[in-house]
Parts: sequence; structure tokens; C-alpha cells
Amino acid sequence: MVYRVTASQFQPASGLDLELARLVTIEQDGRPWRRLVLEAVEPLDKEAFDAVTPTPTIDGIDAIRGPVTFTQLSDLSGSAPRFQIREEAGSVRELTYEQTVPGHQRSVVRTLGWCAAVALVALIVLLRVRARTT
Repeated sequence: MVYRVTASQFQPASGLDLELARLVTIEQDGRPWRRLVLEAVEPLDKEAFDAVTPTPTIDGIDAIRGPVTFTQLSDLSGSAPRFQIREEAGSVRELTYEQTVPGHQRSVVRTLGWCAAVALVALIVLLRVRARTT
């Protein structure tokens, strides 16, 4: 598939020091596929911005999409990532990073790395002991 995106009808935006495209046309394989039309630009105060950008909850309402039911939520906004999974029965469980697939793979690689480091140190010690005895 080949996509082509064309922006047109540029007009200055009030309150901004730039021009915005009023029409964006997306073509797929040479045919118009979607048209995006900018209807209005309005400034947002902090409260309005915070109302549309919160981190959604796993069984809550997303500010953009409305009522939704997520099956997995990955919150990477804090210092420690949080992961929640909704089971088929409807219960929700929290996971640590190590319990996720990437976390498990990372711990396996870390374990293999430590094993390789220990084996290397043991080999060096063994070679030095042999060198002294001969």
C-alpha cells in the first residue's frame, strides 16, 4: 500500500504564529481514502487541557473516545511503569514490569549475562592458577 498525504488551504490561525492546513487529503494507492477538515482552533486553559489529556483508567471513560473497556493498560507516566490486565472473567490484576513479556525477556538476558560474566571470571582464575603451577 502506498499512502500520500496532501495538506492544502493554509490559513493563519488566530493566536498562533503559523498557518494551519484546513484540509488534509490522504490517498491510498492513488485514490482518495480520507479527508481531514479543520473546523476551528480554540485556545485551551489548563483545566480544559487537563480534562482531555488524563491517563485513562482500565474501566473508566476515555476523554477522547468516551466509554471504553480496555483489556490492558500500560501507564509509563511515572517513575515506575504500571501495567493492568483485564482477565476474561472481568477481574483486573496488576503486573510488575518483570511479569510482562518484554520484562521477562530482559530478565532472561540479564541472567544469561551474569552467567557469562561468572564463567569468564572462573575461566580467568583457572588459567592463572594453571599458569602458576607450571
